[in-house]
Amino acid sequence: MRIFLTIILFFFLLIPINPAQAADPYYIVIFTSENCPYCEQTKNFFNIVKQSQYPNMEIVVFPVDTNVEYYNQFKYYAAAYGIDDSRVPVTLIGENAIVGFQPEEFRTALNNCEQNGCALPQEFVQEQQIENPSEKTSTSIFDNRVTTAWLIFALLVTGGIIVLYMRKS
Repeated sequence: MRIFLTIILFFFLLIPINPAQAADPYYIVIFTSENCPYCEQTKNFFNIVKQSQYPNMEIVVFPVDTNVEYYNQFKYYAAAYGIDDSRVPVTLIGENAIVGFQPEEFRTALNNCEQNGCALPQEFVQEQQIENPSEKTSTSIFDNRVTTAWLIFALLVTGGIIVLYMRKS
């Protein structure tokens, strides 16, 4: 009987008392630029609150002005989240895209993540594409240019055939 009670007590000791300690980490993404004072404020804000209030938060920073790949990712996410892609900083926290240095909005989104968990920005974008398959999240205009070029080509060929036919008649 003592062995049975000891085993049960042991299993209860394995259950965490504070659920926040057992929470999975969540990621926030910050798109910045080198000479942007609001970007520095945003990065500093998140570094401070990570240490003091949100230890499960992981911060990923992408400097869009120094790396073309990061810039393309920024354009992609801005289109997917439906936000202006001409300003930084842009902070992605789960389903929230926050433009500029907005501490109160940051805290609201972070509190939501702490309580309910947060999707990665990639997961959010994928969910948006599944829910709205007709909406494109690509910022590429290549598709439209190719379509336009083919239309012009087809019209020119058709016009040329008509002109040749008219000459023979």
